[in-house]
Amino acid sequence: MGSEMCIRDRERLVQNKDAVIRVFVNLYSDLITEAEVVISLNADNFEGTKKFKIKKEYTRKEIKEGKDSANFLHFKPEEIDDEIAVKAFVNSQGDIKENDFYFKNNELIKLYPPAGWQKFTRFGNGWTIVFIPLKIGRWREKVDMNEFMKIAEKNAEFIRGVFPIDPEKTKLLSNQLQKIIQSENSTSEQRANAYFELGNISFRDGEYRKAIAHYDNAKSESLTEEISNAIDYQKAISLFRLGDYVSAIEAGNLALTHKQSPDVELQLYYILGQSELKMDRLDEAEKSFNAVLTKVNEIGNVDPEIIANSYLYLGYILSKTEREEDSLDKYLKTVENASKDSTKAEAYLRMAKIYEKQGKEDKVIDTYNRLLEIGELGEEIKAEALYRRGYTYQNSDSSKALEDFRSLTGEYSDSKAETVRTIVGDAELRLLNLYAKDENIDEGIEAGERALKYVMKKDDKILMMQVQYQLASLYQEKAKLVQQGKQSQSYVNKAFELYTTIYEEFERQQTEDKKTLASKSLFQAGQLAYQSGNFNLAIQPLETFVKQFPEDKKSLIANEYLAWSYFNNGEELSRSNEKIDYYAKASIQFEKLASNYPEEIHAPEWWYQAAQSANSAKDISRSIAMYRKLTAAYPSHELADDAMYAIGSALTDKKDYNSAIDEYEKLIGNYPESDYIDDATYSVGTCYDELNNHPKAVETYNIVMQNYPESPLAAYSQANIGHYYFCLLYTSDAADELDGV
Repeated sequence: MGSEMCIRDRERLVQNKDAVIRVFVNLYSDLITEAEVVISLNADNFEGTKKFKIKKEYTRKEIKEGKDSANFLHFKPEEIDDEIAVKAFVNSQGDIKENDFYFKNNELIKLYPPAGWQKFTRFGNGWTIVFIPLKIGRWREKVDMNEFMKIAEKNAEFIRGVFPIDPEKTKLLSNQLQKIIQSENSTSEQRANAYFELGNISFRDGEYRKAIAHYDNAKSESLTEEISNAIDYQKAISLFRLGDYVSAIEAGNLALTHKQSPDVELQLYYILGQSELKMDRLDEAEKSFNAVLTKVNEIGNVDPEIIANSYLYLGYILSKTEREEDSLDKYLKTVENASKDSTKAEAYLRMAKIYEKQGKEDKVIDTYNRLLEIGELGEEIKAEALYRRGYTYQNSDSSKALEDFRSLTGEYSDSKAETVRTIVGDAELRLLNLYAKDENIDEGIEAGERALKYVMKKDDKILMMQVQYQLASLYQEKAKLVQQGKQSQSYVNKAFELYTTIYEEFERQQTEDKKTLASKSLFQAGQLAYQSGNFNLAIQPLETFVKQFPEDKKSLIANEYLAWSYFNNGEELSRSNEKIDYYAKASIQFEKLASNYPEEIHAPEWWYQAAQSANSAKDISRSIAMYRKLTAAYPSHELADDAMYAIGSALTDKKDYNSAIDEYEKLIGNYPESDYIDDATYSVGTCYDELNNHPKAVETYNIVMQNYPESPLAAYSQANIGHYYFCLLYTSDAADELDGV
């Protein structure tokens, strides 16, 4: 690095006894690799010459160690080559040239109060930071150079980020370097240096493949050991940034075989560790990061983020190799050393996940609390922390879980980051579950509708079906609360649509993981329509359910819903042919129920309803057969006498009077306490009348009158007897009977 200075304003400099401190920043490297030089000027220095050079250049290490810090500011002027010069600026009142930038540096003023301004100006391949103290006298006091170097490095980072190198000047420099390479008069060393500088330019521009090519060309020429070592280091960085981790490891290890400064060794181990981690070489990565931390102890003043990240990586390696307690210790050290909130947050997040794995709920929550107390958090890590803390709270404190999920969805619902949108969507799902569990239907519906929008964008059909099912269930519950009217029907319709949509998705791809949810949804659709009195709507999902899922435990009730839906739909229809069709279906469905589930308590009722439905379908023979099934299988059931009486009535309608009489007499004999006993006895008499066996009919009517005098049928029996006598012209007997009526 050139250490010479060309004085632009000698008189002012001498008069004010000002001084400058210059730190050269190479923009083509990640570090301040050049020696830092401190220059002090006083009136005696300028007598007889305007050009001078420094007696000694102090290395970075020497400055950090504070060697000769009280005396190294005295230099003896000497004549030097005019081509090498550094501009010196007296103070902020001097002429401001193009590409010069002045800033007041409060941090520097705290360290050294006489300092006032700092200036950035281009020089060579980088920028020069010029610190301008106001009075030379006190500068001879001892200065804490460690603190000064921290400020210098911060400014170096600032310059790289804010002041990009002028492309035109870079192009001009590149052309000059190419001319050196192509010149026949250039020595091998000059060509090597030119290739090296071209490599640095490409490196700075992020063209790492070009940089590597230039470095390799430089290696083919005569190199100084210092540049050769620098090339090995730069190549390792370039390969790492290209993602060629295998080659980066090879280059890094090669660089470490040569003599390097402790700073560069630290950087190489750091790159090696990251590359080895990318290649899942955990044992090697662990050694490299431990080497970084060893170098930290040797050097002393190291970027705290390198230290923190090394602990962070070690924590990850240890957790992957089941050394969880050691991993937790490394993460704690990460937090202790990190200067960036994002690094601390990452360490806390990983600690919390270990505690989650260990089932230590209190520690999980405490760690997330610490993480969320950090001032500046990226939205991704804050969103994940809120989600995972809420997830942890679910089992122990649902109110706090709700608070975290609400906070997350409220703060990040409009995030443009895909990972955050995913977390927000998952939080909506959790809210849906919690609201449903707490029977908070209205908020559950709102969360469910948001969650549904989220899952519709994901290629996860199972998750979509689950959300649809839960939301449909909430709509169903809301319909029950509203109870009646258009609003209730609106929720019924929404729930029904979601339930059927779930089954339709199953139909498109019938996989086992969808089957359970599809069957539940199809059943719910049918049940919902049935219970809301929409029997016609209930039929299709119920028909599909009993056909597709005959082994399902809900198959029984689905079959019963379907049978009653057929019957009730028949009751509601006005067209006789449609009514008959649904009654017939109902009869068949009730028969299936009774046949398939004979042990069920409702089996006799199903036989009875099968007969009734057949009768409504005007299928008398089938009706009689169904009634006989009931009486044969369940003679002690309360509907047995009803069925027997119905058989007699049906036979009577068919004008099979003898069979009807037999059926009525069975009822009279088997069920003497039946409510139908008087009807059956009277019906026997009417059947005898139809058979023109009037004496037998009169005998039966007399039994009715004698045994059931309070029955309305006693009067009918007496009237029938009177009518019989009248027809026989037994007028006096007829009159007596009719008078009795």
